Amino acid sequence: MMKIKVVALNCRFTHSCLALFYVRNELRKYLPSHCTVELCQFTINDPYFDTLLRLTHNSPDAVFFSVYVWNEEITRRLAQDIIAILPNISIVFGGPQAAFMGGADFSRPATLVRGEVEGLPQTFYKDLANKALQQEYPADEGRDFGFPYKDEDFTGPLKNRHIYYESSRGCPFSCTYCLSSTSKGARFKDMEAVKKELQMLLDRQPQSVRFVDRTFNAKPARALEIWRFLLERQNKTVFHFEIAADIFTEEMLQFLETVPPGLFRFEIGVQSTNRDSLSAVNRHSDFKKIRRSITKLMSFDNIHIHVDLILGLPYETKTSFRRSFNDVFALLPHYIQMGHLKILPGTAIAQERDFNMVWCSRPPYEIAATGWMDHTTIRMLHWFGEMVEAFYNNRFFRKVWHYIRNNEKDFFGFFENLYSVCSRQGFFDLAKTQDKMSRMLFEAATDRVDREIFLEILRYDWLRSGRQSLPDFLCAATQNDVKKMLKKSLPQNMPGFYDPWSRNQFFRQCSFAIFSGEALKVLGFQHEKEKGIVIFLPKMTKGATPARKAKLISDTD
Repeated sequence: MMKIKVVALNCRFTHSCLALFYVRNELRKYLPSHCTVELCQFTINDPYFDTLLRLTHNSPDAVFFSVYVWNEEITRRLAQDIIAILPNISIVFGGPQAAFMGGADFSRPATLVRGEVEGLPQTFYKDLANKALQQEYPADEGRDFGFPYKDEDFTGPLKNRHIYYESSRGCPFSCTYCLSSTSKGARFKDMEAVKKELQMLLDRQPQSVRFVDRTFNAKPARALEIWRFLLERQNKTVFHFEIAADIFTEEMLQFLETVPPGLFRFEIGVQSTNRDSLSAVNRHSDFKKIRRSITKLMSFDNIHIHVDLILGLPYETKTSFRRSFNDVFALLPHYIQMGHLKILPGTAIAQERDFNMVWCSRPPYEIAATGWMDHTTIRMLHWFGEMVEAFYNNRFFRKVWHYIRNNEKDFFGFFENLYSVCSRQGFFDLAKTQDKMSRMLFEAATDRVDREIFLEILRYDWLRSGRQSLPDFLCAATQNDVKKMLKKSLPQNMPGFYDPWSRNQFFRQCSFAIFSGEALKVLGFQHEKEKGIVIFLPKMTKGATPARKAKLISDTD
């Protein structure tokens, strides 16, 4: 009986690897009485030697690795050491990066699987059973792919992890920087099979299900049918989709407005709003339509919207990237990701010689310079992106960003100034806490003409995020005075807030602050007086980004 280990090295513990379960199923299908299969999921940050010992435990006859750009190097290292420790073992590589592992790195040949495991010939399994694997096996494309999971998976390798699911394979786009472009088009699983499989997932009530379809809404009517199915059977599961926002139909948008908060999360690849850059990488999209769709989705306030930009595309200068960032920031999505272009081996862009690109020689192959951005610019924009990740991509400063969007023309310029402050203060070497980030925003406001109102909005965001009291640099003393004054002046009974028996609990659990009439208008309160008092309740709002409820309870004059 062969002992086979099927291995994934994920980025985080909460991730799982869909490929492992497909490989396990094929091995059981073709070698039902010849092997035992153990699924092994680690992370790239686990102690290396511990991982090695777990893989060599019980001296397996074969180890299958699923190879991706983020785990290629540690996979190579593990394979080298396993071969040295167990010289008779069979090592099999599959996955998008498997073809670039490099056979010369190993003391004896490993086996490469090219393509999808469902398309492997039966000779592969016969050779595996006979310990006579060849160096390479091509797999046929276009085979059907079934449901990857078994009942025992949900209490074993999938416990406390995200569940990944695919209702289609391939991608309708042919972006030259993506490995998906090496195969043509997308193919879609039968809708009845999709519904049956999704129901099996829903019955287990996982925390989240992530569709790995490269463009989930490539067929709008099909996407809408799946969304309706999920809405009708909603539980506490959150569903994540990769979406092309420029192909939304009006019917889809009308439906999405009815979805309860927290059910869906959308990841939208804008990449750039520079047409020359998009054309150079064969990415065809319409930003006017993207803008309209995202604006609509954000107005619904029920779906978390994640938008991607790519740094270092051909023809992208700092000026054009600034424009792309401003275009995306104006939409105020919940998350803006500034990822580096990665020049992956085997992609069309890796063969280009006219772009004068320099990139890292080892995974994940990040761009370091182009003919339009020198390395100094790339370096600056990298740290700029790290700052956007820290400050923007959280729930702490949502009203601040609304204010910046409504009152400034160059949003990039605001963050550029903040970047200068962060660099001087050594921010990038420190923990990115709410206290530290609020201090950086406070410092960045020093020379602003509207400094006072900006700081009022910063105070509002601080208290609305869940903090009970303000830090000293945001006028904590004033807040304490307000609370003392209200304890004396408010009546024993305020319907909707407290009664005589809950009055003390009300003051313990709530926060209070004075705001100017101008700030209150900016924050959305209807108030004509010079000043007013806002109460921050312990209850949370509903929507894509919950926050403490805030009520205007009194004016101070």
